[in-house]
Amino acid sequence: MAHILVVGGNPDLRKLLQMLPRRQYILAEAPSVAAAMEPLRTSPEPLIMLWFLSWPYPEDLTLLTCIEQEPTFGPHRCLLLTTNSEGLSGEVGQRL
Repeated sequence: MAHILVVGGNPDLRKLLQMLPRRQYILAEAPSVAAAMEPLRTSPEPLIMLWFLSWPYPEDLTLLTCIEQEPTFGPHRCLLLTTNSEGLSGEVGQRL
């Protein structure tokens, strides 16, 4: 069974994801990057992180740094979602 962590996004979008049938996955929410850090560090299961990248993104840069540098982050996978592709031309885009 897949374990999905939804990071960021507006509350309505997170509510919509909660309404999807959960036959093949377990869904957890982290309304902010700060709230996502603990499950990313401690989950015994690999997580699929649905990351709603926001702008401006100082918190997002923090999460990228942790993913890149902390060996305590497990073998997680990330799906990045954004509505602002222009922002990906900067530092975040280069690091992805």
